[in-house]
Formats: sequence, C-alpha cells, structure tokens
Amino acid sequence: INRLSQVDLPISANCYDGNHLYLRLSGSEGAIKSAKEHIGGETAENGQNVWEKIKEHKHGFFAIDKPLWRLSIAPNTPPINIEGKWLYEWNGALRWLASTASGATIRAAAERAGGHATRFRGHDQSLGDIFHPLPAASLNIHKKLKQAFDPERIFNHGRMYPDF
Repeated sequence: INRLSQVDLPISANCYDGNHLYLRLSGSEGAIKSAKEHIGGETAENGQNVWEKIKEHKHGFFAIDKPLWRLSIAPNTPPINIEGKWLYEWNGALRWLASTASGATIRAAAERAGGHATRFRGHDQSLGDIFHPLPAASLNIHKKLKQAFDPERIFNHGRMYPDF
C-alpha cells in the first residue's frame, strides 16, 4: 500500500483485510484506466458496496466475537506482532485489531509505533480503559478544556476518563 501511495495514482481509499487489498480509484476516466493498467488486479462487481461495508463495519472482518481495537499509527509502521486478526485502512495509518491480547500489550505496541489504541468494542473491564491514557501534559489540557466547555460536568461525565 505504501509503495502504491508514492506513485502518482488516483487512489482515494485502500483497505487490506489479510486476504484482499481493496483500492478505490477516483478521477477522470483516463486516469482510472491508466491506474488499472499500472496496478492490475480485478474490478469488484459492486465496488461501492465494498466501501459501504467497510465504513459501516459490515465487512466480514468486523463479525468477530473478540475485543476490537482501533490503532492510529504512522502509515509506514511495519506489521505489529500481536496475535489476532488485522484490517488496515488509510495506507496502514488506521489499523483494526480483533484480539484477546491485553490492553496493556496493545497500547504499548501502539505507543512504540508513535500512536495510540482505543478499545472500540468489547467492554470487558479487565482490558482497561476504553481510551488510550493521555500523557500528563495532554491530560491537563484536556481537563482544562472540559472545565471551560462543561463546567457543570453535564456531558458524558466519566466517558473518556473516570475522573471527569
């Protein structure tokens, strides 16, 4: 995916589910034709349906009965060695992981890659907080913003972080 993104091709979306690489091409008819010749592969019968399924989490990947994590990391990060099923989007900058690995393991791997991990589905409290813990300075800014915009603590109290 990263190599293709460095070539001047009209790729407007991509996704890799472990079995198939999906590319969405957008642009003029000539640009799309040229890109197809360069890339090769097959044209999906109902290509728009593929992207709708991914967007709405109806793609087969999301039908897994395991905790689902959303990792946001640098797109050129090599594959992360955590047991589970992976789905890559946005040139690999967004990675979905269905895994029973511990929250600490997943978050540590995301941090090593310069990013963060959010528990998207699977509310077992043994996995830890839903949102990636913020560094102290960022947490302080977050608290001040929350206080400024919601001084009465009416909205989503405790949703992101238990203390506010």
